[in-house]
Amino acid sequence: MLSSRVSGKLDRTLGGEAALLEHVPSGLQTVSEKGTQNQNPFRRSLYILARRNYPLDFLEAFDYPKMQVNCIRRFNSVTPIQSLTFMNDPFLVEQASQLAQRIWEQAGNSPKQRVELAYIMTLSRRPVPAEIEVSQDHLRQQEQNYHLANTSAEQASQSALANLCQTLLSTNEFLYLD
Repeated sequence: MLSSRVSGKLDRTLGGEAALLEHVPSGLQTVSEKGTQNQNPFRRSLYILARRNYPLDFLEAFDYPKMQVNCIRRFNSVTPIQSLTFMNDPFLVEQASQLAQRIWEQAGNSPKQRVELAYIMTLSRRPVPAEIEVSQDHLRQQEQNYHLANTSAEQASQSALANLCQTLLSTNEFLYLD
């Protein structure tokens, strides 16, 4: 998934054992903590052990091929479920936090540099001045909200940046190639 690559967590190791899954109470599947010790939860979906009778709900939202029949042609769709998944899925929230941490470490204390680096890392382009202004306003507003929730100044800044990263990861520009 692209969000793992952008967050810096994607394991690019080729070959090896399949990642085992376990079902969680929410109905989704996650990479199991049981099994092999050297299993990385951030491997490509190619290495997920898929079973026909246990569909991969997260990947199905993004047109994962059906395992029950031969997949001779992949269909692409755009649905509200995909947007809701990007807004609410714990995996994506975590990837946005990891991306924010990466930006926090590389960009220094300048909110403008953080915004520019976030755009470069997610969208592979520099933001236009209007995007910088809107993003900085967003960061300020989110920081204020976190302060009102009794969050420390540094944690409020990091959480606001994670929120901006999640927003950028949810944009059409990130999701679709032109």
